[in-house]
Amino acid sequence: MQQLNAADLEEAYLRATHLYQNDQLIEAEATLRRVDAANSDDHRLPALAGFIHIRKGEPELAIAPLLRACQLSPKTPLYFQALGDAYLLTKDTKNAERAFADVLRLDRNLVAALVGLCNALALQDRHREAVDLMRARIKRGDRNLLLLSTCASFETALNDKLEALETTKLAVGASPRSGSANHNLAASYGDLLMYDDAIAYARTAMELGQTSPITWLVMARALQGAGRISEAEAAYAEILRAAPDFAEAHRDYAQLLWMKTADVNIASQALRASLATRPGHPKLSLALAKVLEFSGDLPAARATLETARSLDATADLDLITAETQYALSAGDTVAAGAVLSILLARQPDVPRALYLACDLALATGDAQRAMDIAGRLLARDTGDIQARARYVTALRLLNDPKYVDVYAYDALVKTYDLEAPKGWSTLGEFLADLKAVLQERHRFKTHPFDQSLRHGRQVPINFYTDKHPVILGLAKALDAPIRAHLQTALRAENIRMPGLSKKYKFSGAWSVYLNSSGYHANHIHQEGWISSALYIDLPPEEPANPKSGWLKFGQPGIKTQPDLEADHWVKPKVGRLALFPSYMWHGTEPFTSEMGRLTVAMDVQPQK
Repeated sequence: MQQLNAADLEEAYLRATHLYQNDQLIEAEATLRRVDAANSDDHRLPALAGFIHIRKGEPELAIAPLLRACQLSPKTPLYFQALGDAYLLTKDTKNAERAFADVLRLDRNLVAALVGLCNALALQDRHREAVDLMRARIKRGDRNLLLLSTCASFETALNDKLEALETTKLAVGASPRSGSANHNLAASYGDLLMYDDAIAYARTAMELGQTSPITWLVMARALQGAGRISEAEAAYAEILRAAPDFAEAHRDYAQLLWMKTADVNIASQALRASLATRPGHPKLSLALAKVLEFSGDLPAARATLETARSLDATADLDLITAETQYALSAGDTVAAGAVLSILLARQPDVPRALYLACDLALATGDAQRAMDIAGRLLARDTGDIQARARYVTALRLLNDPKYVDVYAYDALVKTYDLEAPKGWSTLGEFLADLKAVLQERHRFKTHPFDQSLRHGRQVPINFYTDKHPVILGLAKALDAPIRAHLQTALRAENIRMPGLSKKYKFSGAWSVYLNSSGYHANHIHQEGWISSALYIDLPPEEPANPKSGWLKFGQPGIKTQPDLEADHWVKPKVGRLALFPSYMWHGTEPFTSEMGRLTVAMDVQPQK
């Protein structure tokens, strides 16, 4: 290549910059190539080459020139920021973390670098660490919208929904005319089941120009939660007219139709129509598979994902994850191992891949490998409920005596008979009022997606925002037994549930109505540390099936070799509350009475 003098290099830089600023990226790239910008000793030239690659959607090509720019000018924050962005776009999270940390060492006030760092941490499932960093910045008075919205989204991911609401309120207070801030506040209200507020702020966001399908989705969900079902259906239809490949909206719309009709053909109609024009679309295929799975057709769900993967050049990792899960559920360990290998090759240290690797080991009888994987996850996070459940399952398969210690049913599974809260003279009177309130809220015909119940209905409860006197009374009635149980769990052995304290918070609550033949599949509660079942109304006992409807423990919700059966049961009783560690596998025995069964369940976490 011809040796160019400083004037020529300057001219090339200025011309390429002009072209870049006018989005003439091909021409800008050609100009830099003529002066060998990637290897230039002028830091501006390789930096600009990296910027162009990022804007062209080629982050992998941006890394080398940006590294050179950073080496030539190690005190320029912008270069390290761009390098972090490139690493983040290529999912190289460790290098992204280092690059953004370098930016903050140079200029601790750059919000984009802090947000980039937090996104890198989140991709490593280190949301709590990221939130702590952002909250410290917010506490110092920073009201940057990007910072606040990112923090709120991570708080939501951590199930810190009340904290997310306060963060989004700060954003609206700082920028009341921001459509995105009002959208985020609407979403936070929706997450807390405060549907009227969610509808109001979603409308405000739309009035401020935030009319994207995602804002319509917040509106549709809020309308559905408020019981305005026909309006919710119209909102979903509006979304899908504007964005026919919006998979998240498709999933929610299909779920609404499924819960309303229990008809898989009606529920999947819109999804099938969109897939017909977008064969193999990974996210739409995932949504359709979800409908098929929860309608009871696992083979069709598997076939949908297998077809999608055969047509998906990008090998979507969410699709691969679901396909592995379905293969394991079907007992097809060969197929599960083949698909999981793709996920592990790309994300070898991400928890979802390690959970599946653990499940595959359990399904093939390699309990020691399962224990080793689960142990690695617990070493990273002692409060990882999914890892703890798998670790204990491996203990049982290995006939390790520690299993009996960790599943200490006598100490850790307790029942409490509720007392009538203030305002009701008897427990029966209170339960009758509670039954009436809950029955009114159970509007649908069948179960939602991604929950343990089968052949029944479910409705969420929020003890912090629900102002109905009966729900407030329920929260008060639950307080004494929860506190007593926390004392029991703490006395039993604190190491079993690290972090438990006398103070608690509800991390989730819901009511379930099971129809005849209804049951809960075996599962754990990853959002809680103590979980529960409160019996409000029960069908008659069945003499021919003495354990019908009983709460059972110990039978895993994943395949194992050999199979493991339940090894502990709790008999339901109206007004009885069962409390137990969330890591314990639990489900219910089916019942056949024509009379339904009404319960309330909740998860409790330590209040930090």
